Amino acid sequence: MALTNGRLYAARSTLCWTVVPPHPNPAAVTRKTGHWRLERLMRLLALPLIGTLALAACMPPGSAKPDAGNVAAAGPIPAGFQGRWGMSLNDCTSTKGDAKGLMTVSADTLTFYESRGVLTEPQEQSATKLAGLFDFTGEGQSWSYHEILELKDKGQTVIRTETGDGAAPAPLRYTRCPI
Repeated sequence: MALTNGRLYAARSTLCWTVVPPHPNPAAVTRKTGHWRLERLMRLLALPLIGTLALAACMPPGSAKPDAGNVAAAGPIPAGFQGRWGMSLNDCTSTKGDAKGLMTVSADTLTFYESRGVLTEPQEQSATKLAGLFDFTGEGQSWSYHEILELKDKGQTVIRTETGDGAAPAPLRYTRCPI
């Protein structure tokens, strides 16, 4: 420990130095009362923690949020379409960020490797079919496609058909990624 310019520098490890504000009464810091920094930290953290616990206790039973990974968000895209879809299994498991056939569907957006499409005009919606106009952006460009998404194979396959300038000439087949 070193006292420099009214600041106490304490080594936490050989690689990390932390600046600690000076004690309000430096003469009061002795070996027996030298843990004032920890006490101060505990006091600062106690109030937000107590407030959070108090609010959690006020919530009605069963109102806790379920695991966000297993619940589809409400929006214009039906829940059965939401999730991760790959043109091949490798698109679902890539750890290198090169899953060019991966499509992630959220409540109002289709996200691909280098582009993102937001549903702006839903036209047909059911549990197994969605049609609408999507505004896409990616690589500094913007465009619009009319997209039709159809669920097949008990919700394990999506067939995506797009129309517009530069659209894919044939329907694209995606398989739901395993969790």
